[in-house]
Amino acid sequence: MLDALNNLKNPETFKSFFKTEFIDKFNNLQAVSKEDSQPAMLKTDEVKYEYDCEFKCDKPTDLRLFAEIEDSINRQTLMSGSSIKWDKERLIAGKLSKFHAIGGSAVLLETPSHSKISSFYFSVENFYTKIEEMGGQTAGLEFHLDHPFFNIAEPTEISLNTPDGNIVNSLYTARIPYTPSMEAYFNNSTDFLDLCHKMRLTPLWEDTLEPVTPNRGWNWHSRQQNMIIIPNYCYKKLEDFRKDNSNNIQIKDSDKFEGSTSVFSGKGLKGNVIVFDGNADIHKIKTLFLDLKINKTPMEMVEMNGKIFIVDKTDQQLSSLLDFTDERKLMNSSIFNYETQSLPKPDFTSSGAVVLSMNQNNSYTQYSHEILTFLLKGVNVLAYDNAGKGLSTGDNSQSGLKEAVEICGDFLKQKKGFAEDKILFKGQCAGGLPSSEAAKTFPQSHIWIDQSPRNFSGVAADIYAGVIKDKLEENKDDFFKQKFFSILNDASKIINPVVTVASKLILPKFDVIDNLSLNKGSQIYTIGVPDTKGQGGDKLVPDQHKEEIHKYMSTNQKAHYLPMPGATHVTDWWLSPTTHTVAQNVLAELGLSKEIFLPKNDNTIEELVDAKYQLLTGHSFDHNVDHTVSANMDAVKYNFLLNVATEELDKVNLDIEYMEEYISSKNLHSTFKAALDISRNNENKEMTLLFLEKLLTSK
Repeated sequence: MLDALNNLKNPETFKSFFKTEFIDKFNNLQAVSKEDSQPAMLKTDEVKYEYDCEFKCDKPTDLRLFAEIEDSINRQTLMSGSSIKWDKERLIAGKLSKFHAIGGSAVLLETPSHSKISSFYFSVENFYTKIEEMGGQTAGLEFHLDHPFFNIAEPTEISLNTPDGNIVNSLYTARIPYTPSMEAYFNNSTDFLDLCHKMRLTPLWEDTLEPVTPNRGWNWHSRQQNMIIIPNYCYKKLEDFRKDNSNNIQIKDSDKFEGSTSVFSGKGLKGNVIVFDGNADIHKIKTLFLDLKINKTPMEMVEMNGKIFIVDKTDQQLSSLLDFTDERKLMNSSIFNYETQSLPKPDFTSSGAVVLSMNQNNSYTQYSHEILTFLLKGVNVLAYDNAGKGLSTGDNSQSGLKEAVEICGDFLKQKKGFAEDKILFKGQCAGGLPSSEAAKTFPQSHIWIDQSPRNFSGVAADIYAGVIKDKLEENKDDFFKQKFFSILNDASKIINPVVTVASKLILPKFDVIDNLSLNKGSQIYTIGVPDTKGQGGDKLVPDQHKEEIHKYMSTNQKAHYLPMPGATHVTDWWLSPTTHTVAQNVLAELGLSKEIFLPKNDNTIEELVDAKYQLLTGHSFDHNVDHTVSANMDAVKYNFLLNVATEELDKVNLDIEYMEEYISSKNLHSTFKAALDISRNNENKEMTLLFLEKLLTSK
């Protein structure tokens, strides 16, 4: 609807509109018959669509005569902008069929005035059940870089300085310090160098800053010098800078790893994902979620090693590794590995629900990415189309908009059993105004107004003022036109109130502030504003409206006014990091969302060792047998893993001496791998380094 109002910036269009859509029709109001006041049917062929559920409201209709007149005006003026020729068959065959595939249910809602509201309800429980049926699960993912260099690396910085001491650039790198105990790995670093190459990192000798090359076998010893690991793109900068011999290059310690060298920090190598594994139809799953625009959500879908992973974009290191593992063939490296571990399934019975009301010219089917965003945060979703949009038919007017949002709330309360304070009404653009109306009908609910004006009439007046301002700027060199538009500008103090009054007669009369003031729940308002460079900002919502809403919300302790720097009209709210974080916290505090990634169950030391032992040997350890009677190798392995878990290093070293004498190299390698997993789980750096060395020497 705001787009339709914006089109009236053309003065001729504006004049024609008021004559044909207001004056003429207002003069004919007395002749409006009962038939004339019926909802205008869309001029599209009717299609059959079978709904999974129907819900009819038994509330009485608004029988006021003036309300009927207002609705008639609404239907025949700007509200008719939503009644475009919708391709219903395409909707059914497209997004609606895919909504069923993720556990959604098609719901037909019948309002008191008999409008048929097409909607879809998405249960979080059903969504994750469908994911399981597709071979997916929530899991912890951890990458392992099985080489001692990743454990001893230190953050460093190469400072590029001009002869007079000015710093031109700082390149963040990692140092691998040489020690005699690491001689074997420096002398034979082929696997490490190969992985660096795949990860687009260049190893240099610290003393010469020349690239490290593999030892071809004719050198008995390494150069016994530290290595510096630098990203390829930084190495090019370094090389260009070194061409001028007068420049100064300084290598110094840094506080933390940055950029590509962050892999040496050990952080960002693990996180939570949804993984589709096993016998999953990867192509089908990939097509489904791409069609639902998963990559426009705060999550992204990545294919790796024949599996599909859905990962949080904020885990940048993890998502980057996932993204280029296949591309750079990292799995071909003997020291690059990963593992996934299933996480407990959450109980979604206490999750809340959000009602999504979109802008007037778009169907909810076009917002599959927002539906997915809430589902992935553990929030149930009910999305609907107002009358005249999509498959919905009926009364497209102020009363129609009000009835549509109210029947959504009634459906969630009466049919799905949600308490009022477990419901969030979220409206975007023109959808924000009827969503604010729900604040009155459901006073304990929560309201989210997303990039909406305070009311429609103020927008019309703002557009009129904008037209005059634009014309003054366009004709600043034309004396007569400048004079003409200056007169109109001076007259705007008289004309603007007239435009506002006229707009109130033909547009719905929702008022966000008046409605929110009657609500007892939490409230969110999101709006685009210019960034520090003056870029962006919501040009369709009047600045005065933003200021009035901001002023109101600053007096309400339960309200959150969230400006989104650089965002334009109808920008996805999660693209603003601050807004995303605050909104996520509010959803959690209100009990509307549910964490989908539950922490792994804390196992006892014995449970941890039992699990690793079973993976190692293929059978459970029998605790009922006296293993001290004979030299049982199973008992040796079990006690070794137990000593690793309890971090008894002296006993571990004795166990290693014994096993290296009596166990085959193949069995020894797998045993050390199990011990490495336990050491990593305990975050014991000393033992982790020990078993990394043992793994490399036991190949």
